[in-house]
Amino acid sequence: MGGGRQWRLLAGVTTPASAAAVSAACQSRTGPDQDFNPYGYHFTESVHLRSGPSRECGVVGFASVGNKVDYHCWRWGDDDSGYWTYLRTRNTVYGWVWEGYLEYGGTTFSCA
Repeated sequence: MGGGRQWRLLAGVTTPASAAAVSAACQSRTGPDQDFNPYGYHFTESVHLRSGPSRECGVVGFASVGNKVDYHCWRWGDDDSGYWTYLRTRNTVYGWVWEGYLEYGGTTFSCA
């Protein structure tokens, strides 16, 4: 792991994003595979994979606890909900998952 991401706890307070900003963020946004540790991680809870880094984005898949995943990169959520990791599941579903549902809180490699 590496990439310079600073780990922080969030106070749980979020600021709602405008509907237009969230909608734009949900247009099947992807990220490069920066992590290079294929299927070395797993989900800590059953999750919905989303089309963008926001709880407002559409669901593109579902995965249960223990499913192996390949982290790609992280970015800050468009709805200020924290860090989101773009990833691929073992059955090749790509999507965004909030850090709280991922082993080690997701990847340390930024999508930027």
